[in-house]
Amino acid sequence: MQQLDYRIFTVINNLVGQSKFLDLFMVIIAKWGAIIFGLILVGLFFSGKDLKSKTENRKTVVKAVMSAFAALAINQLIGLIYFRPRPFANHAVNLLIDRSPDPSFPSDHATGASSLSFAVSSTNSVAGAIMFVMTILMIISRVYVGAHYPLDVLGGVLTGFLGSYMVEKAWPLCENWVIKLLELWEASTERLFNKETNSHQN
Repeated sequence: MQQLDYRIFTVINNLVGQSKFLDLFMVIIAKWGAIIFGLILVGLFFSGKDLKSKTENRKTVVKAVMSAFAALAINQLIGLIYFRPRPFANHAVNLLIDRSPDPSFPSDHATGASSLSFAVSSTNSVAGAIMFVMTILMIISRVYVGAHYPLDVLGGVLTGFLGSYMVEKAWPLCENWVIKLLELWEASTERLFNKETNSHQN
C-alpha cells in the first residue's frame, strides 16, 4: 500500500516545474487556503435576511468550528500512537513550501478543510459546495507541493468526517447552549451599535 501511495505521490509531485502558474497556485492553496475557509465562515456568520436565518447560519458556523476542533483532536491522538515522516524526510521531492516537523499522517489541512465542509454542507448547500471544491484543491495541493502523501490527505478527510459526525451526534446536547451564547452575542452587539449611534448623534 505504501509503495502505491509513493508512486501516486511522485506522479503528482513531479508536475512541479512544468507550469509556473500552476506551481504558484498550488503553493497559495497549500499555504493560505485555510484563510479562504475562514472568510467563508465569517461571511456566513454575518449573513441572513432576518434574525432567524442569521441565527441558523451562526449555529452552522459554531457547529463547523466545533467539528474542526474535534477532528484535529483526533489527529493529535493518532500522532501520539503513529508517526509517519513527511515525504521529504525519506525521499528526494520537489518541495515548494517550508519543511514541517509534524507527522505526515493524517494531514491537518485536509482534516480541517473536510470537517468544515461536512459540517457546513449539512445545513447550507451553497457554502458547503464551495468548501468542498476548496477541500479538493487543498488535498491535491498538499501532495503537489511535497508536504504529504496521498494517504495522508485521505486520512485527513476521514478524520474530518469523524469529527463532524461526532459533533452532529452531540449537537442536541449543546444546541441550547449555543443558542444562548448567540443571543448574548446579538444583545451585546446591538447595545454596542446603539451606543455608537447615540454618541455620533450627540
